[in-house]
Amino acid sequence: MGIPSQIVQKRTHVRIRTLGLVIFLGGQAVIEPPSLTSPADEIKRQASSDSAKPAERPAEKAWSILHVGLKDANPERRAEAVRALGLLTGNTEAEKAAVQGLHDEKPNVRLAAAAALGSMHAEHAAGNLEEALGDSEPSVVLAAANALLLLHDDVGYDTYYEALTGEKRANKGLIKEQLAPVYEIQ
Repeated sequence: MGIPSQIVQKRTHVRIRTLGLVIFLGGQAVIEPPSLTSPADEIKRQASSDSAKPAERPAEKAWSILHVGLKDANPERRAEAVRALGLLTGNTEAEKAAVQGLHDEKPNVRLAAAAALGSMHAEHAAGNLEEALGDSEPSVVLAAANALLLLHDDVGYDTYYEALTGEKRANKGLIKEQLAPVYEIQ
C-alpha cells in the first residue's frame, strides 16, 4: 500500500517551509515524515539502518531538502524554498541560491528571492537587486527596492519615489495609474 502522491507533495511542501528554521537553529532538529508503522517496527528499522550507513547530519539533510525545493518544477515550491533562505543571515550559500532565484522565469520566485535577500541583509547582492529594479513585473521591482531599503541603499528610496510619482514605468503600466482610480476626486 503506497502513499498517495498528494500526501508526499504536501509533506515536501511542509518540509521546505520549516527547513529554514532547522538550518537557522544549526540543525538541532531533524525533520522526519510521520511514520505509518508501529513504534516497535520503527525502532527495528532505525537500528538496522544505523548499522548499515552513517546517519546524515541534520544540517546536511536540511540543505538537501532545500536544494530539491529550489529545483522543483512547481514555481510555488521554488518560491517557498527561496523564502526559507531569508532566514539564513550571513550564509554565502543561501545568498548565492537567492541570487539565482532573481533570474527565475516566474515572477513569484523572483519576488521571493528579492525579499529573501533583503531579509538576510545580503549586502553582496546589492548589485543584483539593482538589476532586478529593471524587472518587467512591478511587484518584483518593489520587492527589490524594499530589499535595497533594508540594506540602507538610497537606490531603494529613489525607486519608491519614482514608482509613487509615476516617473518609473513597468510593462504592467504605471503604478500611479493603477492607483489613480482609488484616489480620484470628483
